[in-house]
Amino acid sequence: MDFLQSAPVPVLVAALAVLVLVAIAIRPKPSPASRSETTRLSGKSTAEGTDAGTLTYPAGKLVIFFGSQTGTAEGFAQQLAGEAKKHGFDAQAADLEDFEESEMTETSRALFMMATYGEGEPTDNAASFMKWVQNGEGELSASTLSGMQFAVFGLGNTQYEVHGCYF
Repeated sequence: MDFLQSAPVPVLVAALAVLVLVAIAIRPKPSPASRSETTRLSGKSTAEGTDAGTLTYPAGKLVIFFGSQTGTAEGFAQQLAGEAKKHGFDAQAADLEDFEESEMTETSRALFMMATYGEGEPTDNAASFMKWVQNGEGELSASTLSGMQFAVFGLGNTQYEVHGCYF
């Protein structure tokens, strides 16, 4: 465990790289018929059909929500959003402090970059989201994130009394 404590940055970078590769591997491949229906950055079109500068995102929309106390998860979320765009996703990083229930229920694909602090507690900016996702009673309802494809990337510390975190 001394290795993890002495080199947290390389370990986190390696974990982030693995996460990007997994996201690329599991993304759905568009069928030839659906390629013309890809999400575009701009809704404008010309007489020929599309603007010359319009970018398409064949992999679809991806929202990378982050819960961060010190900015580490936010930085990873921003970096991952940039990489996801290079691989065909219409990706954006979103602070869970700005979380709205309607936005969450309309999101079909999400990645949660969740940091912890103290003894594994959620970060301040994720507190409202955690209350919502746990229905205020501390338990996750099976229907809370139904209809959403999601993954959780936890950023914690192995020195916590109970390893892991609340996410």
